[in-house]
Amino acid sequence: MQVKKFIFNELKVNSYLLWDNKGNCVLIDPGCQNADEQEELSEYIDSRGLKPREVLFTHGHIDHMVGAGYLRKTYGVSSWIHEEEMVDPDRILSAARIYGLNLEKKDIIANKEFSDGQHLVFEGVTLKVIHTPGHTKGSVCFYEPSHHWLFTGDTLMKGSLCFSDEGYGRLLDCLSREVITLPEDTQFFFGHGPDSSLEEEMASNPFFRRMKNKQGTQ
Repeated sequence: MQVKKFIFNELKVNSYLLWDNKGNCVLIDPGCQNADEQEELSEYIDSRGLKPREVLFTHGHIDHMVGAGYLRKTYGVSSWIHEEEMVDPDRILSAARIYGLNLEKKDIIANKEFSDGQHLVFEGVTLKVIHTPGHTKGSVCFYEPSHHWLFTGDTLMKGSLCFSDEGYGRLLDCLSREVITLPEDTQFFFGHGPDSSLEEEMASNPFFRRMKNKQGTQ
């Protein structure tokens, strides 16, 4: 299994391409917004003979979704989002116009849903859905178990948490149950900024230290 990070659009979204040894690939949060970025992604995919299978959204913000229409048109892939992520197409399109993006509703609407704890299997690529409501109601992380990779979207950022529209109580509870219990060598791939690991976050992230200390007192 291999992973490649791309940094796309004005908001510097980390978009991830994940593929198995047969070239079956999944795209997480495709933020490629213009022709140059789309060409960069396609050139990487095509030059390596990769076969896109699906697009996965960690949440429904436009900066993470803007490339999905291009990928559907080019590779015929479907887009998946959590069943509780109620995406308002008109709100998304309004946000797109702020960034000068000319999109249609069909370019951003996910046509398949997943749920918490579900294992998504696309040929040789398997990802577990971990529902982490906070940044948005339907925010999720994707966990790749064979390499201990966690794709967090905007649930987490290096050394902290991202802002939460849904409050932090439920989010911290989910992280305590589902994330800090992962193997210590789990690598974190965030929606923005540099990568990290569970071990590093346990040592430096105050929210993770608090969760660990709380578990120790129970």
